[in-house]
Amino acid sequence: MKKVIQYNWVIVILLFIISEILIYPLGEFPLNDDWAYTKPIFSFLNTGEITFLKWQAIPGVTLQILGLLFCKIFGTSFFSLRLVSILSTIIMILTLNQILKFYEVVSKIRFIVLLVFLFNPLVLSLSNTFMPDILILMLTMVAFLFMIRLIKNFQLHTYVLFIVFTLLATLVRQTGIILPFVFAITYLVIYPVKFKNILISFSPFILNILILYIYVYILKFTGNMTVTFNYQFDRIIHVISHPTLALIKSFLYYFITSTICIGIFLLPLTLSNIKTHLTLLKNNFKLLIVATIYLFLILIKVIISENILPTVGNIIYSSGIGPIILAEFQPYETKNMSLILKIFWQSLNLLGGISFCCFIISIFNNVFTKCINKKNYLHHLILLLFIFYLFPICLSFANDRYLLFLLPFLLLIYVISFSLKFKKILFLIPFSVLTYFSVAGTHDYFSFHKTRWKAGNHLTEELAIAPSNIDGGFEFNAWHLYGSKSYNPSHTGNWWWVENNHYVIAPTIIEGYNIQAEYNYSTWLPNNLKHLYVLKKTNNKQE
Repeated sequence: MKKVIQYNWVIVILLFIISEILIYPLGEFPLNDDWAYTKPIFSFLNTGEITFLKWQAIPGVTLQILGLLFCKIFGTSFFSLRLVSILSTIIMILTLNQILKFYEVVSKIRFIVLLVFLFNPLVLSLSNTFMPDILILMLTMVAFLFMIRLIKNFQLHTYVLFIVFTLLATLVRQTGIILPFVFAITYLVIYPVKFKNILISFSPFILNILILYIYVYILKFTGNMTVTFNYQFDRIIHVISHPTLALIKSFLYYFITSTICIGIFLLPLTLSNIKTHLTLLKNNFKLLIVATIYLFLILIKVIISENILPTVGNIIYSSGIGPIILAEFQPYETKNMSLILKIFWQSLNLLGGISFCCFIISIFNNVFTKCINKKNYLHHLILLLFIFYLFPICLSFANDRYLLFLLPFLLLIYVISFSLKFKKILFLIPFSVLTYFSVAGTHDYFSFHKTRWKAGNHLTEELAIAPSNIDGGFEFNAWHLYGSKSYNPSHTGNWWWVENNHYVIAPTIIEGYNIQAEYNYSTWLPNNLKHLYVLKKTNNKQE
């Protein structure tokens, strides 16, 4: 039994494979924004020409190189591209296990942490897309593993590998520069301020900034600069230097909602150790004051916010996992929600807030009671990572998908903060709920898309209806019509690329349309989205 526990990562990977079989992530269709990274790959494989989409707001270089490689090996398909994220998830499981072993976390706790990480709804859903979130997190986690080894014992090959993986991460998304920046600060605090140490600490960060500027220069030189690409530095500096009441309210809202969401993700751990947290809070008056203020802000959010969900876009919504963007469908709409469901979501807000309080208590207790040194730097490092990552996105738009980047590091710092005493029932209840929501929600997400594309292909291939005459929802129209028409950046109404809505794929019957076909599909979560209609505009003459 002891040997089985030691190979906990094997069990977790097997559970991941079983989950994939249940989800069954096959299907030739894009998901979320991954059409924007898929189109250039398919175009290059078909024509040999390198193309850039103006929609792309990140470099995405590493993602697209790996996508090309996987399509060459496994064939040109959407599933081949999803394998990039699926394989990255397996590497993340192995990497997180090694990081936990580095900090001498016992096998039982490692197993629990790996389970909580894997069966998070963000991890499991995004693992089955070609979105950049999983890949950048995997590369950052591998870089983090090299970094902590580097801080303990400097070795040139470890240093080089750390730089390489941070560069690969930054070439996926600009936020990759955060880890080398935090490393620079931490290394200089731990080691004497000498020229050699300054060079060691800041070289990775400078190289990451340089690679971004080289990428932008190439885009401008070739005339392919995307209108949505930016460093975000100018906006952040402007917001900080020109604070307004509206900006402060927006920041507080995103910060509170993000921390509630993080608290829900950590709930299996914090709830099972609630007694320890309450004892610590009782014995520390300063922490009690901070926790009281934070919970007061949570109550304000619950009372006055129109969004009663504990998340902000893009993956988790009121009845499942998304995004699902269709005509006449508002996945985040809650005004028609039943009273019981509203009470449930508001209670989950409070529970998530309490859970985050428990988490932050353990962190701050270690940060302010121990001096930073070579052996005790992790709390300070991850606190810096948390601040420098979360605060900038809260100044802009902190949707739930962006929180994935912090998850493994927050799990790590939590389990090494104190001696965990798990109450099995208090762990199993929230863990089981999160696991079921993650697996069932991702299954339903694929079930919906398979049905939507079946309806769309019926129109375009069997009835020979031009895509320009169809509103099939965001991904369908983006794949067929991107570039043919400008979209509405305010995201109001049918803001995606709709030219003529003679035919509409929708979950409800729309006035002025007749039903051409109806599709049912299976869902494992209780929700009202079980039917899709193909609708044809009345009195409409098709050429």
